[in-house]
Amino acid sequence: MLAIRHNSNSLYMEALAIRERILGRKFPDLVTPVIYQGAVCADHGRFDRCENLWHHALFLKQSNGIGVCKDLQRFSQLFAQMHTMRFSLRLPSLITVLSSCVVEMARTTKRVNQIDPMADNEDIIDEVDANILSTLYIISLITKVLKARKPVEPEDLNQVYKLVREVVSLDMRLRDGQTLLHLAVNGCLPIDEFRTRDLCGFPCPDTVKLLLHCGACPNDVDFDRNNALHILVGTIKDPPSRQTILTMEYILSRLIAAGAHVDAVNDNGSTPRESIYTRQVQSIIRSYEVRELRLACLAARRIGRSRLEFKGIVPKHLEPFIEMHCSNMLSRSE
Repeated sequence: MLAIRHNSNSLYMEALAIRERILGRKFPDLVTPVIYQGAVCADHGRFDRCENLWHHALFLKQSNGIGVCKDLQRFSQLFAQMHTMRFSLRLPSLITVLSSCVVEMARTTKRVNQIDPMADNEDIIDEVDANILSTLYIISLITKVLKARKPVEPEDLNQVYKLVREVVSLDMRLRDGQTLLHLAVNGCLPIDEFRTRDLCGFPCPDTVKLLLHCGACPNDVDFDRNNALHILVGTIKDPPSRQTILTMEYILSRLIAAGAHVDAVNDNGSTPRESIYTRQVQSIIRSYEVRELRLACLAARRIGRSRLEFKGIVPKHLEPFIEMHCSNMLSRSE
């Protein structure tokens, strides 16, 4: 103690360590001073120390089964601040936060499964939405670091893939049914003051590429039966800039290569091309429709237009495929 008696920061850190040893890691208010000291370090530009303290706070909370929704948002703000001040983002730190995102999303999944339909569940739904957005933001940041950092350690890359696969497998959705892939292509996704657009803007090609690589399904639909293609083209502002068109074409090609159906219909019975009014975008999608035209898709749409009964007649595994192309047409006809 004599060696640090004139260093207030070191004294405070020592006090935190002593406090943890005395109170134990399960003490309810143990993390509050840790988070506060991390914020003080960040204010003085000691981001490395802030990260270490907040990682420890995350560990303590999750070890005790406490939600970390606010902590994940806090890390998002920290990383944005670091970027603004031109501090390098460290991939291992981002991976640690993403790992915490996986744990937190698994925890909230259990809470969602235990929801009482008759109770007021707004707080749980808000928490789920916030966790999904924080996770998306962290994944997007990771893609930026991976792109800028060459070469990437194979161990780090494998860990990123593993964690993103776990996130995708949880299939968490916003209250409107949007998946992470929907959000990654959503040009209207709000980004708050901490999540600067130059750091993380959507639609994000690299995030889409990573999600697809890790198993995200391009044909998943939200509660309005919009797939990622519907969201991508439906959130393009008119008139689109050249960069917007280039981004859209890249993502479009990635989604279609991963198996997305350009002729899938939403609740309104509209394909992605029929959902928009921008001629330039329509013509681009039309070119893909011509190139990707498949006999099976034409047959599925014909079943819908002819109001033919197919459930229990065609093989079970074909029913979702037919519904993707015509279920809404059938329901309206009936």
